[in-house]
Amino acid sequence: MFVRRLRGDAERDENSPLLASTPSASRVRSSKSAPWFIAGALALASLGFASAKYGFGNDFSNALGSHKYIVTQHRMLGPEVDQCTAACHKHNNSAIGEYAFQDEKCEINGGGLGCYGPSCRLCQTKPYASRPTQWRYQQCPPCVCNHHGATGCDPCPGRYSYFRFNVKTIRQNTPGDELFGTTCSGSMICQFSEVKLYTNKGTETLALDPEQSTVLNGNLCASNEGPNAATDGDLNTKMCDRDTVGEEGGLNFVFAAVEPSQFSHYEFFTANDCPVRDPTSWTFYGSTESNEGPWIELSSGSQQPPTARFASYGKRAVCG
Repeated sequence: MFVRRLRGDAERDENSPLLASTPSASRVRSSKSAPWFIAGALALASLGFASAKYGFGNDFSNALGSHKYIVTQHRMLGPEVDQCTAACHKHNNSAIGEYAFQDEKCEINGGGLGCYGPSCRLCQTKPYASRPTQWRYQQCPPCVCNHHGATGCDPCPGRYSYFRFNVKTIRQNTPGDELFGTTCSGSMICQFSEVKLYTNKGTETLALDPEQSTVLNGNLCASNEGPNAATDGDLNTKMCDRDTVGEEGGLNFVFAAVEPSQFSHYEFFTANDCPVRDPTSWTFYGSTESNEGPWIELSSGSQQPPTARFASYGKRAVCG
């Protein structure tokens, strides 16, 4: 039973120029005299070794136990890289959503699922058409989509340097809100006291650089209520902007981490006064490259704001 299914996967991979380019794959396919049960045994041994080295654990064992060579948990390797190099580009095939990127783990750890050459790893931006719910390789990291203008990458492995908090609406222009249509010392003013990022499943705070905070095309309420006040670690200060949230595209608050980092959660807080100015819907983006993008959407949400001042909207998970 397992041998037949493994053969089916090998035949399907004939259409993969990425896998076809590897010498080991070519040798396996051209050796018609090799018994398929040997190929199956070698695959099991290889994958068992990869499981021990890369921490696949129960997820990968379950896949093998159910006779599925396809990886169903496509985030298992979780590369901590954000590089794409010319050495890996020559095997890309956008038509079927397969790419390759540089991953030093291929060289350091002696290979693993999707590795070929000294330091390139195969990945996908979508499942194979013949098996739409399953993945042969891991989902591509953000660098692949950034470099090739593709979609379908997994945002979680990325080490982000820049972030954009795009506020769409506030309580004043949210229909159904009890403060809809009201004002507080001016119309269409958006404010919040602080934005925080976390890593390690929300248990550790990431350091932010207040000097790199800005509001695109912003109009500050006061000189001491600039964008840096929302990343200074002090809930008693606030970022306050006039008019921008009412314009097309909403308010875009851009800020930066002290160093490129993976993160799992974000959190923001109400300011000291005027609940009518509280954000009610937003989209959260990250960029691995610059404060001008390209931007990867990481999260979006809408929420009835807390009534208390200096109050958290709650930690919101992006990558768990």
